[in-house]
Amino acid sequence: MTTIWDELDFFTARERWGVSKLISGYLLLSLDLIRAEIDTPIIIIKAYATSGHATNSLHYHGLAVDFYCPNISPREATKRIIK
Repeated sequence: MTTIWDELDFFTARERWGVSKLISGYLLLSLDLIRAEIDTPIIIIKAYATSGHATNSLHYHGLAVDFYCPNISPREATKRIIK
């Protein structure tokens, strides 16, 4: 059976997503496209969560992700992402 994870080039369900099956497919595809465009690794800190975020956090719905790019500054990552 094919899943959204099979469609991704840069991410796997084994990363720190929280409960990987509860992550939005749109979020996963978007992150994969962003990763291809910025041409540097994206390290996932957390996506789906059950606590630790604001009351109405999109993390609780699998619609948000915390990440960093180890090879570039946050400013450079932001520039590349919004380019």
